[in-house]
Amino acid sequence: MTDVQIIKRSAVLAKCAISKDTLYRLMTNGDFPLAITLVGRHVGWYQHEVDEWLLNRPRASARISE
Repeated sequence: MTDVQIIKRSAVLAKCAISKDTLYRLMTNGDFPLAITLVGRHVGWYQHEVDEWLLNRPRASARISE
């Protein structure tokens, strides 16, 4: 097994460029890796699962409106 890294919510939000509401909506819909409980109310995500989610996102079309 490789070195497992856990990242906090703030790092997930920054890495994925999404809001907290979007993160929890995606998790509720089964479209994002579930958080793991650390201690008390603290949660984190396995970095490799978040990275995999990002790598599997569809690419935007060549025509992006600004």
